[in-house]
Amino acid sequence: MQTNKSPNRPKKVVSLRTSYSGDTSRGASSDALNVTGSMDSVTMPAPPEISLTGPDSAPSTPTTAAAAAPAVPAPSAPAPVEDAPIPVRNTDATKEFRRELNAGVHDIFEAFRVDLGKMELRIKAANISSLEKDELSFFDKQDEKELQRLKDRQAQELERVKRAFATTLESRNLRKRGKVLQASTNFTAKNRDIIIQEQDKAQSVTAEVKAMLDDHRTAFEELLEQTELRHTKTRKQLSASQERKIQDKRTLIELETAHMTHEMRQDRLKDFQFKMNHQKSLDKKMAEHLRDVQALEIRQMKEMFDLEIKSLEETHNLKAAKARDLVEMQETHRRDVQRAKDVIRDVEFLVRTTDVTLRHEANLHTLQALHAEEIKMVVARQDQLRAGRMRKWREILRSETGLSGDFAAEQDAGLALASLFMDPETTITKRAAAANAVGEDADQAAAVATTSTDSALEAALASLKLSVMDAEAAVNGTVLDLGSAMAIDGNATGPAADGGAAVHGTHAQRDERERLQQKLVRIREELRQLRDRHKAQLRDLVKKQQEEVAVYETTIKRRITDLTAQHKRRTAQLLEQQRVELESLHATQAKESAMEESVRSAEHKMLMERKTLNSVLEVTVDGIISITPLGIITRFNAAAEAIFGYSAGEVLGRNIKILQPEEIAAVHDDLLKNYLEHGVRRVIGIGRVAQGRRRDGSLFPLHLSISEVKENDMHLFTGIVRDLTAEVAAQEADRRETERKRTQMELLIQQLARERSKSADLIHSMLPASIVTRMLQGDIVPPESFDDATVLFTEIDGFSELCSRYTALDVVDLLDTLYCVFDEILLNYKVYKVETIQDSLVVVGGVPEPDEDHASEIAKLALHFTKAMTKIRMRNNPDVELKLKIGIHSGAVVAGVVGKKCSRYCLFGDTVNTASRMKSTSEPSCIQLSTAAQKRLAARKEPFQMQRRGEVSVKGKGTMETFWLTGLEGFEPDLGIVDRMMVSQRSLASFATTSFSELPSAQSAKAAAAAAAAAAAAAQNGFPNPALRRPASPGRA
Repeated sequence: MQTNKSPNRPKKVVSLRTSYSGDTSRGASSDALNVTGSMDSVTMPAPPEISLTGPDSAPSTPTTAAAAAPAVPAPSAPAPVEDAPIPVRNTDATKEFRRELNAGVHDIFEAFRVDLGKMELRIKAANISSLEKDELSFFDKQDEKELQRLKDRQAQELERVKRAFATTLESRNLRKRGKVLQASTNFTAKNRDIIIQEQDKAQSVTAEVKAMLDDHRTAFEELLEQTELRHTKTRKQLSASQERKIQDKRTLIELETAHMTHEMRQDRLKDFQFKMNHQKSLDKKMAEHLRDVQALEIRQMKEMFDLEIKSLEETHNLKAAKARDLVEMQETHRRDVQRAKDVIRDVEFLVRTTDVTLRHEANLHTLQALHAEEIKMVVARQDQLRAGRMRKWREILRSETGLSGDFAAEQDAGLALASLFMDPETTITKRAAAANAVGEDADQAAAVATTSTDSALEAALASLKLSVMDAEAAVNGTVLDLGSAMAIDGNATGPAADGGAAVHGTHAQRDERERLQQKLVRIREELRQLRDRHKAQLRDLVKKQQEEVAVYETTIKRRITDLTAQHKRRTAQLLEQQRVELESLHATQAKESAMEESVRSAEHKMLMERKTLNSVLEVTVDGIISITPLGIITRFNAAAEAIFGYSAGEVLGRNIKILQPEEIAAVHDDLLKNYLEHGVRRVIGIGRVAQGRRRDGSLFPLHLSISEVKENDMHLFTGIVRDLTAEVAAQEADRRETERKRTQMELLIQQLARERSKSADLIHSMLPASIVTRMLQGDIVPPESFDDATVLFTEIDGFSELCSRYTALDVVDLLDTLYCVFDEILLNYKVYKVETIQDSLVVVGGVPEPDEDHASEIAKLALHFTKAMTKIRMRNNPDVELKLKIGIHSGAVVAGVVGKKCSRYCLFGDTVNTASRMKSTSEPSCIQLSTAAQKRLAARKEPFQMQRRGEVSVKGKGTMETFWLTGLEGFEPDLGIVDRMMVSQRSLASFATTSFSELPSAQSAKAAAAAAAAAAAAAQNGFPNPALRRPASPGRA
């Protein structure tokens, strides 16, 4: 233990301060001598340096005393020369003088320093001796006070422990009663909270079920609304379909009766109207049947929904009732368990009270023993501290003054102070020797004693602290072995009967404790059995409830099944009823049709007879003229009026000869008389072509048929006259119209053939030939998967820059020329052009017709494109060099027709994306191959020239190994096609300029812009200039 570092000892500081007066800017300072409790060092400040040398002289080095002392005021040194500058010449004599002057001043101050040190040494020794006596006296009094306080504190502690134990026992009883009451209150509150939670849960479940039913009802209403909308739409569609059928039939009957006579047309229309009435009746009945079926469907949906809602509500009510039964059983179980726990808690309290009493008695004995040991250790510690303090002052004296430690102890302060000013080599040296001899032995013994005593003291204090803490904890009820080992509902067996404080108790207390422990074990076992019974009862109740719910759910399913079967029976009955009604309606309509046919046949016969009787009247288009045997006209119908130009009033009663040519009129009476006399028929009953005379005297051809009627007293001759003028003219017109129609039909057939050829060419340009054939046959063309194909992508390097530098017409003209050349080149290879997007062209080999040489064909095509690109130039900017970037990849693709309007044959799959990446990562005027394409070309016998490019970073693919296709030995593509196309291809810009030059300026500009837009759209969609494009061959791009 380090006594000189005791926190209870204040540090005494003796400060002796002095200072030299002088130039502080030159380093002179005021230092202080501080004597602390340890007095480790004393520093004597160096005198200030006085230099009279100039800037070229070296300053002298100050000397430090071995034992420095506080400075004593000294005579003031002369002011430095530098403070009062004197003009000095820089000569050798001046420098020598300055050095001598500085050396003399230094010697003077060195003598001052030695004298002051001796004086200070004697004063310091006296001060140390005085401080030692004061400190020893002070600490002796403090030690006595500390022992007295310790004894008082121990007595108070014993009294406090006893009072605390008594208070604790009383408090434990009060707390026990409070805890019992609190436990009962807590149980009641907890039970009430559980009941409230279960009620809230039930309410929440009820609310959720209600929300679910509301959602289900909302969904059903939406479904019902959607079904009604569907039914309405179905009825409208049925009505529209019926109307379309009727309209189609009406159109057909009109077409069929267009060439018929009026009577036949009216007859057919009447028959058609009768059938349409039947059809409308049938359609109305079918609409009613559809409405009945739809109404039945709605009604059945509502019935099913009502059953589902009712089933859900009943299921929820059943589960809620079962949940309430379960909650009531759980509440009963909790009360039973709580009563058992109360009994256990009472027994445990008695056990703990016994243990606390035993532990309290043991702790009192231990505490008293520790108090006695503590007093002994405190006395020993005080003795050690006193010896340590004496050694400390001896060490301070020896270290600070070099004198013996017995100097201050053997002499009083006056003698010691007087001896201090004597020779320090006499008195101080003797006392120091004696003190050192005794101090070394004492230090060794004190060190050993201090170490052992400190260790024992620390151990005793630690043990004392733990014992006191155990005692206080036992009093307060916090350190209870039995309480920590016993849980209310645990499986622990409790503390041992012979452990802890039970050793210090009486046999009766130990027996009582053992009895209580056995009772506690028995009650816990009963609690465990009670919980097992509760669990079994809960399992049985839950199982029973699940069975009841399952039975009810089965009942619900059976209800739904029965309702579904009932719905099916109702639907079948309704459909059968409707079928019977339709059959009955068909039979009734068949009978009505037969009756109508019979009536119509009779009416037709009557009409024919009436027409025969009235054939001479206004009905026919032929002229009817009746005459008497004398030739007097008695009937002259409207047709005769139109034919001859006479009105009926003008000719009735006159002879028929006015309507005959003169040569016939002259002999007509004789001929009629001859027939009446002899009965020889020449004209009667025989129709013939003759001539008639109109009112204006003109003659015209006619057909004449004469019939004789004899009925009772009536004898008439009726002639039917038909004007052949219009018929002859019509025959001539028909002949000319037939010739014109024949010529027009031939022209239409030729035009149709041309349009059909154009349509076929357009379709073949958009779709493959095999696909077109299947689509024209009406077949559905599903997408096809091709396991091996080769895809080629091209693009013009720097196309965006070209678009920004040149006009749109120039760019479109370039693309038109480029794609026309490419189309002609494509005709030489077994490939298919998929599409073009601006400057990018997509070509595939092996699709839609599989081909083993697809990779070779695509490679040759790419080489052909690359060589042809060197000869293609912009018309208005021929100096611009165009370069093509090409990428090729082989793999599996999926191809199919996309869209109904403007259908396109498109490719899909990762092979297409990889080929596009090969194009985008290629270099200008280069053909980049993927590894798959390179392997297929290498497997061919053709000597393709390929170079490995290396690994290339590809977007979405990482790094891929690619190759350059540089050529094919012996392959010389035909480039003359490029020259021919460049010559024959017409400039789009010139086309747009010349085609509309005849229009006004505004119209010309609009037309040119429209043409440019159309050309751009055509190029965008992959078509060259529509005005210049040649039709492609079937099956080619």
